[in-house]
Amino acid sequence: MLLHWEDNTDKELKGSMNSDLCKVLVIDDDEDILNWFRMLEKQDSPYRFSFMQDELEILKAIVHLKPDLIFLDICLSHIDGKKLSEIIRIASTYHIQIVQMSTRETFATGVPENLFMRKPLERKAVDAKIRTLLKI
Repeated sequence: MLLHWEDNTDKELKGSMNSDLCKVLVIDDDEDILNWFRMLEKQDSPYRFSFMQDELEILKAIVHLKPDLIFLDICLSHIDGKKLSEIIRIASTYHIQIVQMSTRETFATGVPENLFMRKPLERKAVDAKIRTLLKI
């Protein structure tokens, strides 16, 4: 299911930086993780989030949403997250940073350290990762 960017009406009233909100797409089949990112967004973050649970629609979502960064669960129910990451990189018409996430460190094999995060996530670490990768 393709979801549109979350409504940031309150943020849009706060100032000019909001026209430049970084777009972050979160792909995870765990509702708790999606809710965690929703809470992060509500804490006055400079990011605009979109969320997907159905990884089968991801390529359509990327073309439509044009995210700056993707957080991708490696253990999705319908497709291997690492393979999906490769498909995104091949099919994308522009460079997208993809941070792969997992509860197990062993899934980080072959993934650059700066593009992997172990669950459970921590707000400061995620914020630092986004700022570093998007150079903001």
